[in-house]
Amino acid sequence: MPEPHRTPDPAWLDRGRYPFRSRYLDLALGRLHYVDEGQGRPVVFVHGNPTWSYLFRHVIIGLREQYRCIALDHLGFGLSDRPATLRGSPAEHARNLAALLEHLELEDLTLVLHDWGGPIGLRFCLNHPARVSKLVISNSWMWPVWNDLHFEFIGHLLGGWLGRQATARLPWPMKLYLSRSLCRRIPSEELSHYLEPLKKTLDRRAAAVLVEHFTASSDWLADLWTTRASLRDKPALVLWGMRDRLFRKKELRRWLGVFDDCRTIRYREAGNLVFEDLGAEVVPVMQDFLSR
Repeated sequence: MPEPHRTPDPAWLDRGRYPFRSRYLDLALGRLHYVDEGQGRPVVFVHGNPTWSYLFRHVIIGLREQYRCIALDHLGFGLSDRPATLRGSPAEHARNLAALLEHLELEDLTLVLHDWGGPIGLRFCLNHPARVSKLVISNSWMWPVWNDLHFEFIGHLLGGWLGRQATARLPWPMKLYLSRSLCRRIPSEELSHYLEPLKKTLDRRAAAVLVEHFTASSDWLADLWTTRASLRDKPALVLWGMRDRLFRKKELRRWLGVFDDCRTIRYREAGNLVFEDLGAEVVPVMQDFLSR
């Protein structure tokens, strides 16, 4: 395993809460941060918007004695670089994820996907079906939303010019979104680990771009959805926060039609950020699924 770059931690990072060795992959646009913990069959965690690998810390700690846990930060998020030339489309993030998995030469892997991590990670699965054995999906989607008034309203409100400018230039939209994505009140020290990587205008640029791509990537999402049949034989575990304001029961029902072998757990007291709301509570569920 290659030695990580020796990069000083930012002042806000508490290694007691995020006790992982930082590693980096040099890409054409910048350095991609990831963690690689434990040994065994690989479990790859792919975050969405506007979070980073910190979201999965409890699960990684709970699984790394039995599994090799890899979690990246997309370029523009978390501890990864913020390249000025980053376009930040989901297709670009999917290519970066593929570059990391190729670099690590992973086989027989399980993908754990949340929010935008769903379509980003499933692009790799659809391109390399023999290398992905199982899927864990939490509050996500993989289809275009152009005919859904719920998502069209969100896309126009947040993805329009005014919404993009507010997201990129002001810190409070991200803070508001994160607080409304949680069902439990987390300590300020933990919340700060989500907010600090979004503190500066450049830090929020990648998040603002992904908001726009709810609708701007409709063709890319449509291509994913039309090839979903190759996912049907993948064992899947769906962990769903039922108090999510973004992804509803309607999206959950749609997932249930994708897989032949699908175990679903509905969490009544969790929102969009299931892995933060529940923390280590999901570890036994994932251990049971992974060991089958």
